Amino acid sequence: MNNSIDLDVLMLHSLEDVYNVHYVDGRSNVIFACTNLLQHILRNVVTDETFKVVPVNMGYQLLTIHCMIQNYYIPIVYFLMESKSRNLCDCVIRFIRNNLWPNVVPETIITGYETALRDELISPFSKSSAVGCFFHHNQAVWRKMKNLSY
Repeated sequence: MNNSIDLDVLMLHSLEDVYNVHYVDGRSNVIFACTNLLQHILRNVVTDETFKVVPVNMGYQLLTIHCMIQNYYIPIVYFLMESKSRNLCDCVIRFIRNNLWPNVVPETIITGYETALRDELISPFSKSSAVGCFFHHNQAVWRKMKNLSY
């Protein structure tokens, strides 16, 4: 299975909020970010990683970053990644810190159970607290509510 990102398909040069591909260990990321929403990152940052929705020729993993706007968690950054290595996570977080959120220090960072991503997120945001998986917690609460007929 070929997981490399086909840049011709993405037409990167025509999209305003698509950032450069960063190469690490021969791997790459394509970063889609809504720059208008990035200013709303104030207190909580939520991440999620998934593999099932990524087309075979577009990469290996989709990482999304969400923030709360008017009591709703909205995805504001998408990363198409060729792997989930610690080096690639480090590359993504450095890009975020240096280019997208140079002055942001979130109070809370909520991640999945991927230790590489959690460690790399907490490192530059040392004053932020790390919390377990938001999405799995909500999924468990929803299932329990359905079990109890709510």
